[in-house]
Amino acid sequence: MHFSRIIATTILAYTASTTAAPLEERQTSQSWQITSFSAFTPSLRPGQYPWATIQVTIEDPNTINVGTDAQGNPVNIGPSTGANCRALYYAPDQGSVLGPKWPCDNDGKGEGWWYFEVVPPTTGSLGARAFNLKFTHVAEKIALGNAFKKTFQGTANLDTGVNVQQVCGGSGVCSWGLKAENNPFAVQQTEI
Repeated sequence: MHFSRIIATTILAYTASTTAAPLEERQTSQSWQITSFSAFTPSLRPGQYPWATIQVTIEDPNTINVGTDAQGNPVNIGPSTGANCRALYYAPDQGSVLGPKWPCDNDGKGEGWWYFEVVPPTTGSLGARAFNLKFTHVAEKIALGNAFKKTFQGTANLDTGVNVQQVCGGSGVCSWGLKAENNPFAVQQTEI
């Protein structure tokens, strides 16, 4: 009797474990967050400093699974920060900001890197009203001698009067920053 009760319990336990509902799919990733944005253009008066800057800090609040190591363990990366992303360009030639990949400081975790590109705005003109910034987060890690990597991109459309405020001085110097109600600013990313 005792033996048949053990067999019945074992069969029930096995049946329950094989018919259990599958694990829920991973939740949708949270958007990246721009936590700091500033831009500056000089007056362009003769003899004055001619360099314009765009500086941004962006955060990825997600933990990203980039694969499974040789021992069957998940390889995870994050959360991650792209701090002090900075474009420094010659202001008289505004087009010079387009094209280069501008680096962000390393967050010290050894789990990849960030950079951004300035892309032509969909409204307004470059540097006057709109800043379109395309961010790339390369999530990369070495685990047990193997490299794991996933790359994500997202574009922030920052527009003066909408989510960015502008202040200009009488000399022609202008600066921009996120409006308080738009800080942090969400950026939807996709894996590429």
